[in-house]
Amino acid sequence: MRIAIMGAGGIGSFYAARLSQAGAEVVLIARGAHLAAIRREGLRVEGLDPPMPPLRLPATDRPAEFGPVDAALLCTKMYDIEAAARALLPVLRDDSFVLTQQNGVEAGTLIRPILGAGRVLDGVSYVSGHVQAPGVVRVHGEVRNAIEFGEADSRPSDRARRFAGLCARAGFTARIADDIQAVLWHKFIIAASFAGVMTLTRLPVGPVREDPDTRRLLGAAVAEAEAVARARGVQVADGLAEELFRFADALPAGLTASMLEDLLHGRRLEVAWLSGAVARLGREVGVDTPVHTTIYAGLKLHAGGAPAR
Repeated sequence: MRIAIMGAGGIGSFYAARLSQAGAEVVLIARGAHLAAIRREGLRVEGLDPPMPPLRLPATDRPAEFGPVDAALLCTKMYDIEAAARALLPVLRDDSFVLTQQNGVEAGTLIRPILGAGRVLDGVSYVSGHVQAPGVVRVHGEVRNAIEFGEADSRPSDRARRFAGLCARAGFTARIADDIQAVLWHKFIIAASFAGVMTLTRLPVGPVREDPDTRRLLGAAVAEAEAVARARGVQVADGLAEELFRFADALPAGLTASMLEDLLHGRRLEVAWLSGAVARLGREVGVDTPVHTTIYAGLKLHAGGAPAR
C-alpha cells in the first residue's frame, strides 16, 4: 500500500516508522526546516522500542511530485486541515481514502466538501509525541492501540479492513469503530478538557490532578463536554468521568498537552477547535459551558502564536 503521511510530526512520524517497517511505501509531507533536515539526514523517530535508524523516506512539501497514493493519513493540526486536504487532491485517485487523526470532532465535516464524502474516513490517534528538533521526533512511549477509525456510517468496509490489517503487521492496532461518532467525542472530551486546563494553568498533568481545585475544574470541564455530546445525540458511555480520572491518575506526572507545548513555544493553538468548539457546539443545543467558555476566552488571544499584549 502506498501511503502519504500529511504532517510528519509526533503522530505522523510514528506511523511512518511503523508502516514503512511493515512494507508500506510511505511518502512524508512536511515543510520548512523539518523537511530540509529529513531530506538531508533522514527522519529520526526517538522513543521507539526497539530503536530504529533514521528513516530514509521520500519527503516533500509538494505532494503532486510523488504521484497517486492508496491512502493518506491526515496528521496536521486542525487549523491547517483544509489547506492540507486541498494539497492532497492531486495524489488521490477515485478509490483513495484519507484518514483524519485530529483531536476535534469537526475534521471530517471540514474536509468532505473538499475531498468528496466517499474519500474520508474519520479517526482518532492515541499516539503522543512532538518534534524535538528539525528532523527529530520523540514518541512518548510505544502505543499498541494507536488508532480507532471508521466510515462515516460506522459500517465495516473492505478498505478499512485492509488498512487495519496493515497496521497489525506494523505492530500496532487500528481498531474499526462500531460507533465512530462516540469514538470521536470520547477523544474530544479528553483532549478539550485536559489540554484546556493544562494550557490555562501552564502546568503538566501531575499538579493539575493533585490540586483539589484544579482537579474539580478538570472534572467540571469533562462534565460540560459530556453534556454537549449527549445533547447532540452522541452515545457517551456511562462512568466516563471516572474512567478519565483513572486514566489521568496513571499518566506520568510531567506529561504535558501538545497545546501547552505550543503555547510555551509561541506556536499557534488549536483552542478554537477544542474548548472553543465545546462552547460553540453547546450553544447550538442550549447547553451552558462556563468552564470551556472561560478556557477559550483565556487562551484565544494566544491562538495566533504571538503573546497577548
